[in-house]
Amino acid sequence: MYEVLDGTHYNGACCYDYGNAETSSTDTGNGHMEAIYFGDSDTWGTGSGSGPWIMADLENGLFSGVTTGNNANDPSISYRFTTAIIKGEPDQWAIRGGNAA
Repeated sequence: MYEVLDGTHYNGACCYDYGNAETSSTDTGNGHMEAIYFGDSDTWGTGSGSGPWIMADLENGLFSGVTTGNNANDPSISYRFTTAIIKGEPDQWAIRGGNAA
């Protein structure tokens, strides 16, 4: 899935999501969501710099890479307009992003 968004509009809260998000606040378990997160929340992990980052919200946490914590390969985004892409299947997914201008 992809999203083109305003790269200046974000926050540190969970969750700003776009995608296959749940429709209630009930936690139905790992992997029940596949959504794009764009923000600077550092509760579950971070990318490089101070954010914002493109991350995957897969229900029980935000993921910026294969492991939790800091992922130096997930750069802070500073584009005015940003394209965010999350693509995947169980145990195999990718996060991409870039300048949408």
